[in-house]
Amino acid sequence: MTSLLYNVSRLSYRLVDEVRDDVALQSPSRLTRSDGDIRGEIREVVLHFLQEIDVGYPGSLPDYQELYADCCDRARLYGFPMAGTWNLAPYIDAGVVMAACAYQHTPYENRVFVALYTAAFLQLDVLGETELDGCANFVSCMLQAKAQKIPSLDALTSFLRDIATYCVPVVGELSLAAGINFIAAIAIEDLSKDMIGHPEAEGYAAYKRYLDGLGDCYAGTIFPPEIPLVDYLQALPEISKLCCAANDVLSFYKEELAGETDNVVGNRARAGGISHIEAYKKVTADCIELHKKIVMILSGSPAAVSAYKAWLPGYVQFHTSLDRYRLDELQIPVGAPSKSQRANQRV
Repeated sequence: MTSLLYNVSRLSYRLVDEVRDDVALQSPSRLTRSDGDIRGEIREVVLHFLQEIDVGYPGSLPDYQELYADCCDRARLYGFPMAGTWNLAPYIDAGVVMAACAYQHTPYENRVFVALYTAAFLQLDVLGETELDGCANFVSCMLQAKAQKIPSLDALTSFLRDIATYCVPVVGELSLAAGINFIAAIAIEDLSKDMIGHPEAEGYAAYKRYLDGLGDCYAGTIFPPEIPLVDYLQALPEISKLCCAANDVLSFYKEELAGETDNVVGNRARAGGISHIEAYKKVTADCIELHKKIVMILSGSPAAVSAYKAWLPGYVQFHTSLDRYRLDELQIPVGAPSKSQRANQRV
């Protein structure tokens, strides 16, 4: 199956920004020193990141054709359009890559849910600005059982109403809330486009990033239903943050090549009066600390630790497998030694 996920066309800076158009692939480098020097520094940071989180550089994708076909069938049952402008099929492709890579350790129905959830909100990320009225009134229509503005939003309503069939209690509620927050963020982005930033509103950028990150869903669905919620509940905030933080680490190379500065690394560089590379190292160090904290919080439950450590390599693979990140240009060998691999080599 030929992947369509590179053909989606909208630039945004979110967890689900994975499926933009290939502008970044065509952009000339903005690196100011020797491209080789900067590329080498970024390569070393990425290698350090992977080693510290104990993940070897991923290889080929798992086979996901059956999951893709099943998700397309399920999407039709919910009423998602599978043709035309709001055709969900290419977004399902992206969602299935996420589910197949990062959630392989979870039940099949959970993978279907993650794939459809990703697809539906990714589509809104790309096309939502063409249906701002529908996004702004989504919750009102949903709560009053009124028809949404377009069939795709009606289908999303049906899917979200079915969320309890996929998720355990609380995780379902968190996933629903994350989805609604995401829709609100689309409306907020439009309403605030001419807003002048207030110097005292220091938490606003992080707040927006939380709203449109979907991290609460991606964190909660890591854990199979047989693991008690209390075993991982306290780690969910950190895992939600790590979803975005790891994306920042693995996105930096292609963003630096494309000349993007309105991102976490760029903002940190400006705030600290430091170079992008130095800011990138700090962002990476923060992500590594998040990982260590998560493992510590989960340490009382071997099953929860195992689920998290099964998810993390797949989440990394989701990024390394996509051409848009250009990570293959860093020439990191598949299986580049993780901490545990290096320890075994020394024995």
